[in-house]
Amino acid sequence: MKPLIKKIHWNINQNCNMACEFCYLWRYDNTGVLSTEVAKELIHQATEAKIEWFVFGGGDPLMRKDLPQLLIYAKELGLKTDLQTNAVLFTDQIFKSIYKYIDKIGLSLDGQDETTHDGIRKYPGHFKIVLKAIEKCQDAKIPVVIRTTVFKSNIGKLSNLGRVLSKYDIIRKWSVREFVPLGRGQINKSKYSISRKEFLNEVNVIKSKNICLPFPIIPVAADEMNNCYCLVSQDGLFYTHPREGIYHSMGKFPLEPLEVIISRIKYNVKLRKSREKKERQTQVAIIVR
Repeated sequence: MKPLIKKIHWNINQNCNMACEFCYLWRYDNTGVLSTEVAKELIHQATEAKIEWFVFGGGDPLMRKDLPQLLIYAKELGLKTDLQTNAVLFTDQIFKSIYKYIDKIGLSLDGQDETTHDGIRKYPGHFKIVLKAIEKCQDAKIPVVIRTTVFKSNIGKLSNLGRVLSKYDIIRKWSVREFVPLGRGQINKSKYSISRKEFLNEVNVIKSKNICLPFPIIPVAADEMNNCYCLVSQDGLFYTHPREGIYHSMGKFPLEPLEVIISRIKYNVKLRKSREKKERQTQVAIIVR
């Protein structure tokens, strides 16, 4: 039988070279990081559990020195790999060591220009860093997914991002997400939170001004994230995207086998299929157009 869970998202470290105030991370230290050998065993058991995609996230995964080893190992075992990075360390040297082992890269842009994005991220020059990373992926033919979170401070400053992204034919999806106050985001939610109506209105503006993009714009409301992810912390704790802003552990690897842990996860199959159907319909509409 095919598993309900097709993707594992492992935040391979907690440390990051940015300090975004809205970050969803719920722990602030980097203790207990799985060793290279234990990490490889997690990847190995993922293949035995018929997992299709293995996501390397963080923190920023590029800060982990054994990342190339882990990517190579995952690909050798037949997994599809997804790297989610802020791209600050996406140097030519690092890129050359890993690009052959990446099936997809996730990058974030939270504004249509430098002023908006860099202001939100509080990292001068980050907008240009991300665009440079997209260019690297374009040259290497690595599919890119752009993630944009809608906050109080970027409403009305997102629709022209489509014009920027349209220059790159390697982009496969633009995911526009509702802000969910988790981790640091929960502490600072008064600065970033918006209503569902504000989120949907912004999505409509973005879509209406970008009807000719060659890739789909996929809005993801907070409700559509509930129990749709299999997440793993840097020290092996398994959990899903929470409903009430609180993470609940389903078990810890390697104290228990991966299959035992994921059997406890109440994965929202119906909601996940609904999201996948919405993406397929959007992609078909683009082809027809």
